[in-house]
Amino acid sequence: MKKLFIAILISVSVIGLAVTQMDINAQSGISGTTVSLSSEFINSNVSIDKERATELYKAGQALVFKSNGKLYFVMNSAGNLDTKNLIRNAGGDYTISGSVKSAKGFNYIFANSYN
Repeated sequence: MKKLFIAILISVSVIGLAVTQMDINAQSGISGTTVSLSSEFINSNVSIDKERATELYKAGQALVFKSNGKLYFVMNSAGNLDTKNLIRNAGGDYTISGSVKSAKGFNYIFANSYN
């Protein structure tokens, strides 16, 4: 009975950790670049400039922020994808300040500012 209780307790703890979102304040910001999500999945690792980012967006391709090998969907204060700022800053390294969250295997940045 005691083993069953411990097994249930461990299972509930693991499930709770999997469902919990991790919230990290990115006060100093996260540096990286704008990339095409589909290109990252096929490991082409090609950097894109503003013109190419605009073409990809118009073609319905997702743009994401890449920092230290991690991909982030960038959200604005309204909770929508912030594609406009990803395009505006494409073509070089830049820093996003805000709040970072991870949920169900996806990483998000709720952006406050871009530098």
